[in-house]
Amino acid sequence: MAVGARLVMGAVFILAAHDTRYPWAVRVFGIIALAAAAVLGIMGPQRLERMVQWWLGLLVDRTVLLRAGMLCAVLLGAFFAYAGI
Repeated sequence: MAVGARLVMGAVFILAAHDTRYPWAVRVFGIIALAAAAVLGIMGPQRLERMVQWWLGLLVDRTVLLRAGMLCAVLLGAFFAYAGI
């Protein structure tokens, strides 16, 4: 499911990039989404789960990570709204 969502998102970004204010930036985000889908597909669910658990084990306070992730999502969404997608 995560791979399919990233494939669709990357394709939409790349195809819609020419109609935005910052086509190069939207295209780059599309390429990043496609690359993430490829990496997730190659890694497989078991390896990905082990990597996530390892990363979360390094963190002392997970609320900081959650808040930072939410801030990045809001800023990225604001950029896409401004760019015109």
